[in-house]
Amino acid sequence: MDEETKKHDELTPEQVAALAWYKEKEAKKAAECVQKQNLVDGAYYEGRCRNAELARWFAKENRFTYWREKFGATFLEDINHPADDNGFDLFYPKAKVDEPTDEKKKIPWTAIEQYKKAHPDK
Repeated sequence: MDEETKKHDELTPEQVAALAWYKEKEAKKAAECVQKQNLVDGAYYEGRCRNAELARWFAKENRFTYWREKFGATFLEDINHPADDNGFDLFYPKAKVDEPTDEKKKIPWTAIEQYKKAHPDK
């Protein structure tokens, strides 16, 4: 039993088994995606997260950026690679793809500047 599972002493055996199954499933997904050291700065990746299937990798900022639609608004959002799991949604890159030809799908390099303004401590 790992440390995280030990934290949940109040869990039933069925819940412990479900947690172990989930962690194994997540580990398999992470192992099947493009590994972080193989990502190319500025490249687009086809993959999967809760809100997108296309994201752009920004190596210096150590994160992906993708277009998100929510309540009729469209905006750029950042997301981590599974190697940097912070407990939030992750982008699992499956393959490097060409830059989109549709201007609405392109993620500008200025996204880096937007990130720096939003996160001045990084």
